[in-house]
Parts: sequence; C-alpha cells; structure tokens
Amino acid sequence: MRNRGFSLLEVMIVVAIIAILSMIAIPIYSNYTKKARWTDAKIHLPEIRVAEEQYFAEYDKYTTNLGKKGLGIASVNNAASIDYKYYRLNIGSADLNNKFTIKANALDKNKVSIKGLGEKWHFNQDMDEAKAGW
Repeated sequence: MRNRGFSLLEVMIVVAIIAILSMIAIPIYSNYTKKARWTDAKIHLPEIRVAEEQYFAEYDKYTTNLGKKGLGIASVNNAASIDYKYYRLNIGSADLNNKFTIKANALDKNKVSIKGLGEKWHFNQDMDEAKAGW
C-alpha cells in the first residue's frame, strides 16, 4: 500500500517559497501603511489652516491655541497640540506679521518614517511646505 502525503523535502520547499515571498511583501505593505499615515497627517493640516483664517478674520491675528478659547479644534480650553493616532499637530508659531506655521510630528517614528518622507512636516499660512522630510 502506498503512503499518501507530502515528503519532508516538498514541505521544506513550500516553506522556503513562503519565506521568500514574505520577505518581499512585508516591507512593501509596511511602506504603504506608512504612506497612508503620512497622508492622514497632511489631511488634518488644512483643517487647522482654515480654523486659523477664521480666527484671523474675527480677531485680526493668528493664535497658537487649538483649544476652545483659540481655534476650537481641541475639546479643552487651552491646547498647544492635538494628538491623532500617529501624529501630534500643533501651530509652531503665530506672529504679528500675519504668518503662522503648522507642524505635524510623528508620535512613533518607527510607524511613520519612510526614507525620503521623514516624520515632520511644517507648513506656512499659504500651505507651502516650509520644511519636510528630515
């Protein structure tokens, strides 16, 4: 009677193929998720910009307060920053020259840092990228 099943050699070949495919697929997937998190941070930056412009229209100055007494984005009265899942967003500066800088900093650099994209982004009042990717 003949035994049915796989030999040890066949199983080892399949395991080796799966390992090679995993070595290729996991870094690619990781970069896609990091890019998605990077995009998520850049989506929230225009929200702060719009809130700053509304604040400026009412008070004739910009603010660094993201809380209820400032832009009203955070749920507390005074907030210097807002933590999202992977980023801390804050207004780096708001001066009398009618300029402000919005910053997005990674909370965990291992989850978002990609070569060439970095983990910090700074935008000015015109949403021009002031400094990025370091």
